[in-house]
Amino acid sequence: MELYCLDINATNETTITIPSSILVYQQDRSDQKLCEFDGMIIFPMRKENQLILLEAKNTKDSSKAKKQLGEKLKKLEISFDVEDIKQHENDAYMLKSV
Repeated sequence: MELYCLDINATNETTITIPSSILVYQQDRSDQKLCEFDGMIIFPMRKENQLILLEAKNTKDSSKAKKQLGEKLKKLEISFDVEDIKQHENDAYMLKSV
């Protein structure tokens, strides 16, 4: 999934790619996990769309990744439109400006 997202954003720029689980914990309770992203790509030099959040699925249900990514964003109170979440095969990703 990371390679696909880098291909569609093919420009000569710096990226930080995290192709592994990213655990998000509650701020005041380090023992309580809120959610987990399957990967992240950061474009530190961009003015917008600096972040790509990834959700990967190894299943035949192609809508599952998109649904789960949306649920995680809602849980973290990150604003988004459902159309912002894109799907590639069984995986999902979303570009986000921070």
